[in-house]
Amino acid sequence: MKSILIFLLSANAWGGELSEPLHSEDSQYHYYIGHSDTKSHLSEALEEAYLNAVKEAVRHQYGFEQKIVESFFSELDVVQTQESYHWQSGSISLRGIEPVWEKVDDNEGVFKVTRKIRYSKLEIKKELRRLSFKKTSLNKYGNSGANLGTIEIRSFPKAADITLTHMESQASIYGVGDALIHAKLGMHELIVRAEGHQTYRKKILVSGRKTLHTITLKRSMGEVELSIFPKDATIILDGRIAKNNSILELPVVEAHKIHLEHPDYESQSLEFHLWIKERRKLAVTLTPKQGRLTVYSKPKGGEVYVDGEYLGLSPLKNYPISAGVHEVKVKNSALADAKEVIEIKPNRSRVTELINLKKKKPKREIAREENSEKLSWGNFVYTPLIEQKGKSLMYPLSFQLNFFLYKNLSLGYDYRYQEYIKEDQDLIEIDSLSSLNLLIYPYRSKRLSLGIGAEHNTKKWTVEDRLIIEPTKTIEKQTIGSRVNLQIRLGEHSGLHLDHRVIDLEDPKSSTSSVGIYFEF
Repeated sequence: MKSILIFLLSANAWGGELSEPLHSEDSQYHYYIGHSDTKSHLSEALEEAYLNAVKEAVRHQYGFEQKIVESFFSELDVVQTQESYHWQSGSISLRGIEPVWEKVDDNEGVFKVTRKIRYSKLEIKKELRRLSFKKTSLNKYGNSGANLGTIEIRSFPKAADITLTHMESQASIYGVGDALIHAKLGMHELIVRAEGHQTYRKKILVSGRKTLHTITLKRSMGEVELSIFPKDATIILDGRIAKNNSILELPVVEAHKIHLEHPDYESQSLEFHLWIKERRKLAVTLTPKQGRLTVYSKPKGGEVYVDGEYLGLSPLKNYPISAGVHEVKVKNSALADAKEVIEIKPNRSRVTELINLKKKKPKREIAREENSEKLSWGNFVYTPLIEQKGKSLMYPLSFQLNFFLYKNLSLGYDYRYQEYIKEDQDLIEIDSLSSLNLLIYPYRSKRLSLGIGAEHNTKKWTVEDRLIIEPTKTIEKQTIGSRVNLQIRLGEHSGLHLDHRVIDLEDPKSSTSSVGIYFEF
């Protein structure tokens, strides 16, 4: 406030005469005088004098004062610190109001202040044009007569629906702005509506004096959330730059135009509408511009394919191609194909490195690689024939399950079960063996596989009395053993399985050999 007072007091140097009329004009400006003679504080007196001068200007130019003055008074201190009073309140712009001079007298503690302002005629003309305050015809409603009052209603936007209801009789008059209404004296409820705007409601008094009501309806708003790719695209919304990933409040009903630009993407424009209290997510992905591809090969003359489509012979230069990931392949009848996966960025050029084409591999080597790529991931083995301690035994229940953890590493489970009946002793001997093994395959192909590894075995012998049907003796032993197996492919998914095992490494005589068949899965 101190800075305000210094600015205002320094204005005394402008001088001026108190006898000037409240309003005068020249070719460029209207001049208005404001007085204050009741304030004991200088700052309040200066504010009141300035306010009264502005009141006179608004009343003279626009015919009303209340709404503009109340808002203006609350911001007066802010305005007074500016050399140029470019400020807008409510519906009326006060752009173009400037101080001319002021006079301050201290009369025994009461300050008498006179201030003069000037209002640019050019700015007044612009504001009148903006507000459509030129002399326009009014829509007239009601009949003039005794015990009736007259009100003039100017609405923004024009052609708003107007309803004026007498509070006592509940009689209503309907019209369209701008309107001149003759209505009963007394309190009325005024309702003004327009599409895309908030409804205005207010109780007003209709008296014998003509009154003017200027009503600017607030726009009804919706929200739009922008989500544009690429993130650094330029967004022009209704002619203004907008931020990506932001939520904007926009008027409803009317069409909004959005234009998107990016140097590496195709520009795009679209229109959309919002409805009252709607929140819409507007997600747009721009189409990337084409890039350019240059391909060299060694030797020259190779056939260039991109994503399986033939494009020409190398060197291929500046070929237009869509942005994204592509597979580039160069073929030569005498040499091996060479390929490279590349990424083309929008509106950019990409040159592949020289591709050295190697000689084609022999058919045997190619076949070996193809077979290695098609190896199974497990098999089931049935081994009923087992040789142990020089004897050949049949195990009806004897199988293996093998799962390949990697190409040359497997984890397996074995189980075998056999019963022997001794008729002379009425006894049944049960022999079972379960194993977990881990094998490494030094050589593994589609035709032949050789595995070597270790196993953990659990062997049980049980003797049962057939009459008592209770186990009379059970022996269980856990051992660490070794294994070697060989698989020879005979069919498409099956073959011959041979293996040799040492069930207990501490007992060399515990070795067995088995023959069976395997099935891949």
